[in-house]
Amino acid sequence: MARLILRVNQAGMPTFEAGGFGGFTPLVFPVAVAASTLDIFIADAGTGRLYRYDPTVDAMAIIGGATITGQTRLAASPDGSIVVSDPAAGAALRFDRAGNLLQRIDARLGAARYDDIAVDPESGRYVALDRLQQRLEEVHPVGRSGVVLVDRQLPDGPTGIALDRRVIYVGGRHCACVVAIDPATGRQTTVIDELKEVGPLAAGGGWLVVADRVQQHLFIHRDGMLRGEPSFAELKLANPQGLAIVNDTLYVADGNGRRVAVFRLKP
Repeated sequence: MARLILRVNQAGMPTFEAGGFGGFTPLVFPVAVAASTLDIFIADAGTGRLYRYDPTVDAMAIIGGATITGQTRLAASPDGSIVVSDPAAGAALRFDRAGNLLQRIDARLGAARYDDIAVDPESGRYVALDRLQQRLEEVHPVGRSGVVLVDRQLPDGPTGIALDRRVIYVGGRHCACVVAIDPATGRQTTVIDELKEVGPLAAGGGWLVVADRVQQHLFIHRDGMLRGEPSFAELKLANPQGLAIVNDTLYVADGNGRRVAVFRLKP
């Protein structure tokens, strides 16, 4: 729950004037989360809204123009913008902090769609997953369509992706595993295979975290080694829908928990 920011300037900062803030608004069913050094972005399928939470004022603004469903995925860019992908929308949309539409990213083929998207924090390039075509595409921040990066070399039934240090992690439904792909060579390595059902995953700063919905655990890896596997109950999580990692901090969009939980990852 947080106050709503009703008015922002072109930099996305709230205008501190009468009527600039609204009442406290609860999350209903958050399904995706992304974070930058400035903000936390939350896709709430329960309200159909995309929120930008600003920790400096403990309040959140609504970013309009984005389709938010249970399949929505988010990727926060180094410049503070947010990319929203949803199979129902087809294209991915990028908004700045003030909610202005900056970029529309169309899938390479007319019938294709983006089911998940991740961002390289160094270059700002995006990697998007098309589950149906079993294909990864790379998109430049000013591009209009993707360039095929990996075509039909993914694990069967890809579920989602995460990106860290130019390594792409892909979850596989049939193998119940996570593989690491080198985009330069296409070489694949299985990094996690003890799962029952691959849920949301996130990577960053050498960390890789995967949720297993059957075992109801988070599997936490650091530089290729298992560092922990806490249960949802231990972390007071109901059913994690989306994960994000920034600066050794794990953000969890907990759907039925109606909140975003924040955990510090200890190297």
